[in-house]
Amino acid sequence: MISIDSKSDRFVRDTLLNLYEGGQRDFQQINLLGANLVRLSLKRVNFMKAILRGGNLQNIDLEFADLSGANLEQALLQKSILDGANLWLANLSRANLSGASLRDAMLVGANLKRACLKDADMVGACYDATTQFPQGFNPEAAGMQKVEPAWMP
Repeated sequence: MISIDSKSDRFVRDTLLNLYEGGQRDFQQINLLGANLVRLSLKRVNFMKAILRGGNLQNIDLEFADLSGANLEQALLQKSILDGANLWLANLSRANLSGASLRDAMLVGANLKRACLKDADMVGACYDATTQFPQGFNPEAAGMQKVEPAWMP
């Protein structure tokens, strides 16, 4: 488990980016509570069970990232790219995903209660009966695919 301990947003951002550019992709369980990661490209990163709660992740590229079990509660994810990302059991409650792309993302068991999904592209994203959506959200109308529980990773 990687630990980046600092109160400076710039230090956290620069350290994470340097590690990523050096080939590091495994950041399981990292605590990035409230971190500013705006506009970073972190494709295929492993943020499994990471704490990204309240983080500013606007315009971030997390294509094919593993965010399973991650805490993204109240995260700012406007216009982020999460295509093909694994968000299995992720907590996205009260997150702002307006304008985000979640094409073909795995949202099985994810908590999206009270999340802002305005203009989010969720075509092909997978969900199941345990996925929690904001009140009034229609996953079928958004082009999402319902899967059976046996399909879980």
